[in-house]
Amino acid sequence: MSFNKFNKIIIRSLTPLLLLASLSSLFVGCGSAPAPVPATSSAPAASMATTQQPLVATAGANLNGAYNYSFQLQNSTLSCNDLSAKGSIPTPNGVSVGTFTTAPISTDNIFKVTLSSGSYTTIPCTGFTEVYSCLQYTVTVGTESQTVLVSYGNPQSGPCKGLPSSITLDFSHQAGPGHGALAVKVSQPQSDNCHTWGYPSQAYCSMAPLYPNYIGAGSLAIFTNMAK
Repeated sequence: MSFNKFNKIIIRSLTPLLLLASLSSLFVGCGSAPAPVPATSSAPAASMATTQQPLVATAGANLNGAYNYSFQLQNSTLSCNDLSAKGSIPTPNGVSVGTFTTAPISTDNIFKVTLSSGSYTTIPCTGFTEVYSCLQYTVTVGTESQTVLVSYGNPQSGPCKGLPSSITLDFSHQAGPGHGALAVKVSQPQSDNCHTWGYPSQAYCSMAPLYPNYIGAGSLAIFTNMAK
């Protein structure tokens, strides 16, 4: 048998096997799950930032009804003769001289004081009506004092122009552990009355301590978080 004839026999015998192998390769993997492909997305990642909520003041949420006081306060007094009185007008009852002091008030840990201005009155012994548009007081609770200005009558000029007629002071830090009942003291009254300039029935002058027998008026509202 020649070599060429032998090769032809081998090729003819291998051809069906090669054809079968080729067909088998076409069907490999049919019916099986495809290989996973990493997912990609153009959508931005969700933000991790958190929105900070505004602070909410809670101090007033549990305040009890206010302890209310009205006061009239003088720096000092002189007799009617010393003032060359135009009439015999006694000092009104309930007017404090030097300092007005409330009763001691118990609280847990909140102690706030609202000071409001009061109307002027007739000056004892003189018959003049004391006029002012601005009052200054020193308010003391425990070991702390604050000096404040409050207007009267919505002044359009003078030292209290644009200022409110009341102000709230927070003395809660005086109600620390072991504190006792706290009292409020009001002292050192001043006004913009023009007596210094010779016009006791006018206002809008510079602030000065109340002249003897002159009266500064006001009111206090004291808030705590302990039941009355």
